[in-house]
Amino acid sequence: MTEETPFRILLVEDNEDHAELIMEILEDASARVDVRRCCDGEAALAHLAGARQDPAAHLPDLVLLDLDMPRMDGFQTLSAIKSDPRMRRIPVVILTTSRARQDVARALDGHANSYVCKTADFSALEALLAEVRRYWTRANLRPGPILGDAVGA
Repeated sequence: MTEETPFRILLVEDNEDHAELIMEILEDASARVDVRRCCDGEAALAHLAGARQDPAAHLPDLVLLDLDMPRMDGFQTLSAIKSDPRMRRIPVVILTTSRARQDVARALDGHANSYVCKTADFSALEALLAEVRRYWTRANLRPGPILGDAVGA
């Protein structure tokens, strides 16, 4: 991320209250962050497909993905993202209320890059999301533009 280029996050979250709170926390940062939201997996995949088709659009630098959503759940969405050669390198962080071991294992087996549990405590959630944002915007190295880039090409 450069000073001119914001770090792009796609938040996939069906709960309106959770989404508003998460977006407020992520956008209230010193780093330039552009957060877009989709309310379910189908909408997220449509958004990502549009970014792949339009050269002026940009794929996100990070996807924050809830698991429990209508129409297409987070596991199905994760599978679709990670099975597409043009999107599989986009980091996907599961951001959910589930602490079930089988959900953690299934997400990581599906190539999620991280699994983070939401908390009802605002201060704790704010600190947690600040750490997530800090890691992905500052510490993690990214491959650069991947639009139209296929593995092995």
